[in-house]
Amino acid sequence: MSWRVALFRPDSAQGRLRNDSDGRECSFSLEIWWPCEPAEARSLQDSEQRRHLLLPQLGEPVEIEWKAAPDGHAIPRRVRRVRALVLPAELTFASWLRAMGAHIPALAAWQPSEWQSLFGEVEGDLEDTVFSSEPLPPTQHLGVLLWLRGQAPQAFDARHLSWLSETKRTGDVAVECAGETGTAFVSLPSDAVRALVKEGLVVLDVEPA
Repeated sequence: MSWRVALFRPDSAQGRLRNDSDGRECSFSLEIWWPCEPAEARSLQDSEQRRHLLLPQLGEPVEIEWKAAPDGHAIPRRVRRVRALVLPAELTFASWLRAMGAHIPALAAWQPSEWQSLFGEVEGDLEDTVFSSEPLPPTQHLGVLLWLRGQAPQAFDARHLSWLSETKRTGDVAVECAGETGTAFVSLPSDAVRALVKEGLVVLDVEPA
């Protein structure tokens, strides 16, 4: 039987699990959550940028160890993350954009000549960012694209960035993004989202209920 995280509230450290086969649900708390081996957890706790990766992610598969409650029905003793923990890839902007383009056709179609046009039309230090050799987390790079979403000409925006938004649309998936809210929303096929997460190119956001 396959169980997944259906809900998690960081403020209360409480969540719910759902069974894919029959729709059954049960509750769990962060106290019984096992995200990875203790040594790896300690290393992540020391990093402000990576600490959130220890939290349950919406939709991720889990294994449950059960125990009997006082009234006799089964409740979770421990909830264990099934998949290996994927750390965000720290890449240069150009490398990150190229890797994203392997899963997002609108980015793959981005031509070098369009950058030169953007440099002349958009205010700020965009050229320095695009050609920077400094590896940064994907949240920083996604923040650049979200900023461009509001600055670039409408035709460019429609060709390359319509899949990205700062407000949620029906069916959108929340991902972490540098900026005021810390969240962006992407409208992409589920296979593309899974691939981006697996490769550490985006980080799923834990949305409060």
